[in-house]
Amino acid sequence: MNRFSIVLLISLALRVTLWSDVPERTETAHKGKSAGAKPEETWVYWMAGESKFLKPLPVSDFLVFAAMIDADGQLRLPAVEPEKLREKIGRDIRLHLVVAAPWNPPFLHLLLRRDLSLHTVLERQIGQQFAHWDGIQIDFESMSPADHDAYLEFLRAVKGHCPPGKIFSVAVLPRWNENMLMRNGERDPFDYPAIARIADRVMVMAYDEHPRGGPAGPVASFDWCRNILKFAVKKIPPEKLVMGIPLYGRSWQQPIYNRAWRYREMQEFLKASKLSGKVAYDALNGACLKREERVTVTSWFETLLSVQSKLSLYRQSRLRGVAFWRLGQEPDGLWQRLRRGQSKP
Repeated sequence: MNRFSIVLLISLALRVTLWSDVPERTETAHKGKSAGAKPEETWVYWMAGESKFLKPLPVSDFLVFAAMIDADGQLRLPAVEPEKLREKIGRDIRLHLVVAAPWNPPFLHLLLRRDLSLHTVLERQIGQQFAHWDGIQIDFESMSPADHDAYLEFLRAVKGHCPPGKIFSVAVLPRWNENMLMRNGERDPFDYPAIARIADRVMVMAYDEHPRGGPAGPVASFDWCRNILKFAVKKIPPEKLVMGIPLYGRSWQQPIYNRAWRYREMQEFLKASKLSGKVAYDALNGACLKREERVTVTSWFETLLSVQSKLSLYRQSRLRGVAFWRLGQEPDGLWQRLRRGQSKP
């Protein structure tokens, strides 16, 4: 090999090395990657209005929550200017708008019906937002099995508005076995394979294992997350799969007193507790009883180690990425560790 050939090879090697580190903000940066490649994407959600948490972040994607659908089926946009966001968090970060609907199954059923006109106006309104954002995410959570087909048609219609280079993603509730996909012969609206065929990314909300109204427990225990992951990778291509990681905690009290009372129940309680004399009666507004009582409060919350354990689990699976819910709830040191590339506990 002559001297010219050696110099040429060194020059080419340096060029490849330098360009491999250049961040891209558009979807084209990820095309051509093999399925199951090491995740390049770290997402974080931000609640619109919580400006005090905005700062430069070591993430690839920043999702603004949310544009809400009102009772008339109209899209209500948050008071957020994408360019001003970029100035605060970084210009190489892709910005997504999350489109969310209230938890109202009858409303969503009407919204998705193809024989009504509500969905067509909404699809057009959502499609117009691709011009202002790097991506759009649909976050509908209260569909019924009867909405399976209509929901998929809605997603296809929105995807049809997505220009090349932009990202269309869908958030889905966690599932961990086949039986959850079929209920009394009806198909789960969160049809992982079908949604994955439409969307560029599918974000699995792997949290709320123990919701507010149930028994106390972790928001997302490690073994539970592992089961969610095992099921998800069977149904969603790894290059499209993004696993959600919670940053919040939750508290439960026992006994629970924030509940509705029947009149007879209250009378029986007053008699048994001998508190009738402490009731203040108001002819117009009813009666009021104030008392002190000891309760047991159980709180579960994420720590830096628990978050890193889930992060390590997902990154070992070589998925497309992870998504943190949400900015401002994180344990101290998380962003510093991510900036240093530390995902292991």
